[in-house]
Amino acid sequence: MVSSSALGTINDHRSCLSEPAIFRLAVTTDAPLRFETLGGARVLRAGRLLESGTARPRELMLAILARRGLPISHLEVCDALWPDAEGDAARRAFDTTLHRLRHWLEVPNAISLSQGQLSLDFQHCTLDVRELERILDARNTEPASAGVDALTTHYRGRFLPELGLWPDAARYRDRLHDRVLCYLERAGAALERSQHFAEARELYRSALRIDDEQERFYQGLMRCAGECDRPAEVMSTLRRCVGVLRERLGSRASSETLALASRYGASPRMPSPLMACPGPPRAVQAASNPSVINARSFIET
Repeated sequence: MVSSSALGTINDHRSCLSEPAIFRLAVTTDAPLRFETLGGARVLRAGRLLESGTARPRELMLAILARRGLPISHLEVCDALWPDAEGDAARRAFDTTLHRLRHWLEVPNAISLSQGQLSLDFQHCTLDVRELERILDARNTEPASAGVDALTTHYRGRFLPELGLWPDAARYRDRLHDRVLCYLERAGAALERSQHFAEARELYRSALRIDDEQERFYQGLMRCAGECDRPAEVMSTLRRCVGVLRERLGSRASSETLALASRYGASPRMPSPLMACPGPPRAVQAASNPSVINARSFIET
């Protein structure tokens, strides 16, 4: 059961649907309505972002989206949105709010009410997390480049952040985020195994844009920058990693991270004949390169 206090976080974010959609997804579908939940709730009708509606219909929509369109009891919604209303009063408020929500969306069949259960009807609408899950569920042994590109395009941010610790949203948000990170880690490892270090380098940079508190992605970026003969980038990545871990997590970089800095940042490497990494040729030695700094100095300062 969703508590009324848990749903209170919705009221603090009533303007979320009026924010401009910075990232738009090109989706081939005949469905007139699209719900987006990654990075914040948005609704698009015929490709156009809807203006913000009133508070209660938007809260009802968020309750449905928190279950990813799967059935949710109208009684659970009533307890969350109208905790002080009794019996018939709560049901009348629910019916009125559902009517207003359907009127705002202008696609009444997108929201189904059957045997007391609210859900999305995916014959009339689409939902971004369903598309993302299809990418993550692909059974390929190693993620393909096309899948990685699609994932980083779709994953605009965490699932319904405006719902905070609301249990349905919070559990799914954390689980989905972990799946995205694991997918990217597998993809990066596959590219490194095939010695496509330039591609892997870009992948790790994208991964850090998604979550810059993951030391494993800094390590991947350092390895690939090193293999691409970019010692200055190795050291700048180390500097960024150490700063983020110290300031946000109160932790230190691991010995593995320091070892990578010592290996790749202390002296330029001869390029491998199998790698094709763009960038300037190796022109300086460690002794004359001011960007080459003792890795341990980042930890001790």
